Amino acid sequence: SRCQQIAFQQPAAETTLHWLKSNAATQDEAKIKAMLQLANGGPLEALAHLNARTLELVEGILASFVNLTLGRADPVTVAKIWVETDVNLLIKWLIMWTSHMIRLKYGAQSPDSYSVGESSLKKLAAAVDLVALFRFLDKLTEVRRLLDSQANVQLLLEDTLIVWQKLNSQ
Repeated sequence: SRCQQIAFQQPAAETTLHWLKSNAATQDEAKIKAMLQLANGGPLEALAHLNARTLELVEGILASFVNLTLGRADPVTVAKIWVETDVNLLIKWLIMWTSHMIRLKYGAQSPDSYSVGESSLKKLAAAVDLVALFRFLDKLTEVRRLLDSQANVQLLLEDTLIVWQKLNSQ
């Protein structure tokens, strides 16, 4: 039947790493693992990130997020920069990072594969209240939903970053 659903499981991590090393433009295992983590284990998405040099973009986004948290950046300025990226992907990363900070607040250990911005996320998790993290996660979920509408993306980002800044000042 054309309506049949077939479930595919992610390949084993070792198999994925080997495949990515043979198909990616880089052989740097740390970068490969970082992109695999950002792709939630998806090898094709990780390969696309590796070939697009996404790691540099991610590091820049995380740095501006940290600077915003520390009061060294303005939400409107950061939103103006971020709107030039793939905003759906950006929100996905913010959700992933916020979820990771929540797990850190609960005392969970980071998996060995977690490498992108780990030290920055640990510092942020230590500085931000757990309730604020959950509120921000709710906000990000709402933004992800609104991205499918006719909403002004820059205003959504500005509002999201202002909410983040306010949650950190309480």
